[in-house]
Amino acid sequence: VCGEERKTLSSAEGAGAVSKTENIETVSFVGEFYKQFTLEENGEPGYGKPPFGKILRSSAVAEVTECHVIQDKIVTKGEVKAEVLWVPEEGFETEEKGPFISKFSFPVSRMVDAKGILLSDICDASYEAEFPEINPSDDGQSISLKIKIGIFARVYRKENFKYISDMFSTEYEAKTEKEKITMISEAFPLSMTEPFFEKIDLPETADKVIDMWIENDSSKISQDGKIFIATKLCLFAKDPDGTPVYFEKLVEKEIASPTKGKNVVFHNLSVKTADKEFVITGDRKAEISADMLIDGTAYVSLSTETVLECSLSTENKIEHGDFSVLLCYAEKGEKVWDIAKRHRSSVERIMTENDLSEETISERRMLVIT
Repeated sequence: VCGEERKTLSSAEGAGAVSKTENIETVSFVGEFYKQFTLEENGEPGYGKPPFGKILRSSAVAEVTECHVIQDKIVTKGEVKAEVLWVPEEGFETEEKGPFISKFSFPVSRMVDAKGILLSDICDASYEAEFPEINPSDDGQSISLKIKIGIFARVYRKENFKYISDMFSTEYEAKTEKEKITMISEAFPLSMTEPFFEKIDLPETADKVIDMWIENDSSKISQDGKIFIATKLCLFAKDPDGTPVYFEKLVEKEIASPTKGKNVVFHNLSVKTADKEFVITGDRKAEISADMLIDGTAYVSLSTETVLECSLSTENKIEHGDFSVLLCYAEKGEKVWDIAKRHRSSVERIMTENDLSEETISERRMLVIT
């Protein structure tokens, strides 16, 4: 998270200063907090499957489903899903030789230390799971899974930003230095589940498909806010001679942005896949479906013009003439501020003396300015 510091005027008094003060709600980045823990669980082969033998492949994906702050801590809750591809021990009598796939799901709840955060702060978090460490029991009736998981939590704070957008002096010529600055007006967790479906041709050498999985290759954001995700479809099969065959295909998908119409920047965008299923059709095609879990943070930016500094020319005192009351016509749509600045008065005085309830003139009329 990068930023820059700007000094702006937030108030002005004396020397006939009249300022247009604005207030907007912004969000600042408090900090990022990290914790690693190890999840240890047991799993069984599943109904109708033989005892566990040799583990061929395993994977795990973790997702945060809830995140909130308490005093000096961030509370996270979620789920870890693991998948194991395995075959029975050699010589074990079974109708099916495998390989078999066993899927497991475990709830997770952990806290992360975050000293100095407030109960009103906003947080979001994500889990990152490493490859599981798996050990079958001696009788193969169960396996122990040990999965290292990292928690990445981010905290944001809402603040009120007071600034002067324009100013002048009723007594002296004033010169203002203005600049348009950009701030974060909103920061919210990006947590999306997008369905994934793809149909691919099987390679000619694939006789029997053993397993198929999805690896996330890359993700990018276009200038118009669209999210593009490149995924790698991986296929593990056997040829007619029983020799293992590996095949992969890169597929790019466009995901609709949840913040359409806003000026948004995404940060820490990560993509995971869960609940993968595949079906082999009669025309030698593989239909793959899964859930794409998209996490990160969305920043909504806001640009506004502020007064950085103002200098007065005390040698050039403004002469108001001999009049005590000035009558002028204001056109429909004119701003009271522009009228006050033009005649070196104040918005409050003009609105009070002319019984105005809105700062925009609703119809052409005469105004009294003192």
